[in-house]
Amino acid sequence: MQFSSAAARTERLGSDTCKRVRIDLASISPLDRRLVGALQYWNGLCKGKRLPARHEIDLFSLKPSMGWMHVVDTSAGTPEAYYYRLWGSRVGLDHGKNHTQMPLGEIPWLLLRNAVLTDYADVVATGHPAYHLVTHSIDYVRHSFARVLLPLANDGRRVDQLLVLINERPLASIEDSRLR
Repeated sequence: MQFSSAAARTERLGSDTCKRVRIDLASISPLDRRLVGALQYWNGLCKGKRLPARHEIDLFSLKPSMGWMHVVDTSAGTPEAYYYRLWGSRVGLDHGKNHTQMPLGEIPWLLLRNAVLTDYADVVATGHPAYHLVTHSIDYVRHSFARVLLPLANDGRRVDQLLVLINERPLASIEDSRLR
């Protein structure tokens, strides 16, 4: 499934903003080489149309991404009840606070919560990985990153976890960044 990189979504709530764009996996920026490596590793674990399971992931193979990844349990019936089994310790959002065990429905920033619920649910429903560029300003603090969502399935078909890999980096403008 391919998405147009021109389809940026922008949401506003008071002074807070959240902009994100989904970009074709083949167009991952060279600035996001950690994400490229993780996607290649994940692709190597796929067997035809079968998705890899969490127990097949060798964390040493993802060492460059350690601290920059989340594992999200998606076995609940609704995206609001999905939760972070693991929160990346180096992710700077919320001043490095650990959000392990937090349900997605409890993400404290409404704009980010809505974006995460939508994007994660899409990958769970389709079983296709996704690459996003995201920039947001919450309480006048700007944060930007590239993100890859990799679906995992114990039975090879029904997504029950997501491996979320983050590359925090400046994005001058989300529309210009998709070209870098």
